[in-house]
Amino acid sequence: MGALVFIRVQQSCFEGLFYIEQHRDKGDFMSTVFSGEQGPFVKGTQGYYGRNAAYNVQLARIYDPLKVDQATIRYTPETSPRFAEDSFGYARQDINPLDGDQDGRLSRDELVKAFGGEKPMADAFMKVLDTNDDGQIDRREMAAYVLFQDHSAGLVQGAAEAMAEANLLPAAQQAQLEKSFKGPDGEPLTSKADGQITPFERAFAEMAVVNLPTLTRTVLTEIDAALPAKP
Repeated sequence: MGALVFIRVQQSCFEGLFYIEQHRDKGDFMSTVFSGEQGPFVKGTQGYYGRNAAYNVQLARIYDPLKVDQATIRYTPETSPRFAEDSFGYARQDINPLDGDQDGRLSRDELVKAFGGEKPMADAFMKVLDTNDDGQIDRREMAAYVLFQDHSAGLVQGAAEAMAEANLLPAAQQAQLEKSFKGPDGEPLTSKADGQITPFERAFAEMAVVNLPTLTRTVLTEIDAALPAKP
């Protein structure tokens, strides 16, 4: 997918109050990347890059939500990435504005509010992301979801194939899953863990949460187990 490979042709700039980077791929398509290169959190502090990235996205959602929907989010540096540390940083900043009691976790009520009152969507995310079943989504669980989004199609497909090989998937469900891994043109959908989350990867992750809850929860549980005890 050519749109996933960008060649920088324009200097990074501030637009309004949030930081963006303009990139152009090998054609004429101009894309927007929100990164953590600039922002209120000081370089060198723990998870600063991820926190800045989330902060910039949050501001953009206020001033230009359509741009966020179409943008790629880089949550860890392209050079010398710190996947775990910056996923925790992103999760922390992502949760903060929604966390009414500031306990570092999202309750169901807070999640419903985050989804604009859409209780079914909030319940779907709570069921899948709350892998320790305490009725809250904490920073660790949100960090796991950040990492999941980064490689959503590949991770879900890998888990499905493993379950199929172990005869844990009924044939009908396996056939349905195979269809979900192909685009409108019939070509396989792809993603890669590269420190950035594309619009496609976000959309696929949300689809997986809603339509493949058991499989997605299994993947998130594995990601959580691989994260360090402390960010």
